[in-house]
Amino acid sequence: MKLKALFVSTSAFLLLLLVQGASAHTNLLTEFPISESIVEEIPSAVKLDFSEDLLLLGKANSVQVLDPLGLEITTGDAKVFNNSISRSLNSSNIFGSYLVKYRVVAEDGHVITGKYTFSLKKISTATPVPQTPESDQEPQKSFRNQYAGLIFIAIGALVLTIIWRKQGK
Repeated sequence: MKLKALFVSTSAFLLLLLVQGASAHTNLLTEFPISESIVEEIPSAVKLDFSEDLLLLGKANSVQVLDPLGLEITTGDAKVFNNSISRSLNSSNIFGSYLVKYRVVAEDGHVITGKYTFSLKKISTATPVPQTPESDQEPQKSFRNQYAGLIFIAIGALVLTIIWRKQGK
């Protein structure tokens, strides 16, 4: 009877872990320009990378950048490719805080909205180091997201195997 209770509780625990992992929502992984960064020149585009691919649903995915006066500096249509969205920016020489607002629909159907800021400051006399997006690099996924579910399943299977072997003796 104790063995059956242990088996049921272990199975329930593993099922709970699997369901919890399946209900994870999409997150913003990287952004360019970087949130809270200070740039000396407005980049040619804004680019956001998410933890899941985005759905191509016409204008359902959007990204907009507003200057310190509240005027939009984004131009053209947003471009969605796999887990990224980008949009071209007009140049601006208005110093201050710029607001990036986004709305995307992830592969799982969830809508993700958010916003962040970056600032434009006057060019110093030092040679500026250009900031470029790292689009060639794969975003790093956390250990928890990649392997936690597999580890718990393996541990559960190991526990069940030990219990079954002891039962057979």
